[in-house]
Amino acid sequence: MTHSYDVQYRLDGEVRRHTYDAPNPGEAFAKCLTDHPGATLVRATRRGRLAGLAHVEINYDPPPVQRPIIKRVPRSRALDQELTFPFFPDCRSERPIL
Repeated sequence: MTHSYDVQYRLDGEVRRHTYDAPNPGEAFAKCLTDHPGATLVRATRRGRLAGLAHVEINYDPPPVQRPIIKRVPRSRALDQELTFPFFPDCRSERPIL
């Protein structure tokens, strides 16, 4: 389930805000840092209704370490060596193919 988070950040000495859809405030902060490199996070706010009755506003402090997420995809070991199946010639079936 995703929610809308209004993330405030500081870039070039100016406080700006952007709304992100994310399942939690941590991902909203991460999206902001990815979209705006060099930004400093200020806060995230989520607004909504509590049980459909009262209006609530929840403020989230930014994480202490602020850096963009760098995804490193490891190289597959299967690409480094050829795959062989020595048992394959023994796998024969007498069943007819339909």
